[in-house]
Amino acid sequence: PVVATVTLALAVRRLAARGLVVKRMTAVEGVGSVRVVCFDKTGTLTENRLSVVDYLARDEQFWGLAAACTDVVGVGNQEVIGNAVDCCIVGHWRRQCPDQSPLPVRSASVFSSDRRSMTVELAEDGRVVMKGAPDVFTRSAASEDLFAAADDFARRGLRVIMVGVAPGAGAIPEPVGVIGMADPVRPEARAVVHRLCQLGINPVMLTGDGEQTADSIARQLDWPTSPSPLVDRTVLSRQSPSAKLAFVEDLQRRGIPVAMVGDGVN
Repeated sequence: PVVATVTLALAVRRLAARGLVVKRMTAVEGVGSVRVVCFDKTGTLTENRLSVVDYLARDEQFWGLAAACTDVVGVGNQEVIGNAVDCCIVGHWRRQCPDQSPLPVRSASVFSSDRRSMTVELAEDGRVVMKGAPDVFTRSAASEDLFAAADDFARRGLRVIMVGVAPGAGAIPEPVGVIGMADPVRPEARAVVHRLCQLGINPVMLTGDGEQTADSIARQLDWPTSPSPLVDRTVLSRQSPSAKLAFVEDLQRRGIPVAMVGDGVN
């Protein structure tokens, strides 16, 4: 009995190391019946390891303004803690402007997935800085070059963040710069997508990024784009957490076994 117990324990330990131990057999049955797998892009299909690879700015204070409009801890010489986008911006500002002090902020409205933007009011002059997706800004002839750059960044598969400034509260922020950030695709993601297709399982990408960025990542992964009897679209962009949940729940209501893979944030 002792030998058998030890042998089984070692076998289970080896299985656990490969993530193959489950507590309920019904879970195995459920996974085996899945016909659609929905993937959150950032941090799942990509590494969520952002770096600034391109930008266009028309204000000499651009990086200071962008860094002021972040929600991080440790903006001084400390390690920066916060979401990947904000940490990337603050890190780049430190490298670009090592002698520049942070712009003091009077009040802030943190990022919301519904608004897709963050705003802060500067303490010195009351200017309002807004950071977010390009489509939350008003497009005009004066800012056409920045929006053209944003479109170019998106076509290249970059995450695009625009920064705008207003003279005070209530005024419409005018874009002053746009940033293109690279988020590398996970090396193993392409093989996973290919294997799912071989098994007849439909992968669906759900992302909050813009359509051009999502399409570029899909091309890098050889993502299937043709509709199937189960799903009309396989790449859905500008999806809020609630929209992602609604998509999955709709599949469930139709009786389609579905799984969701993500980092837990959504």
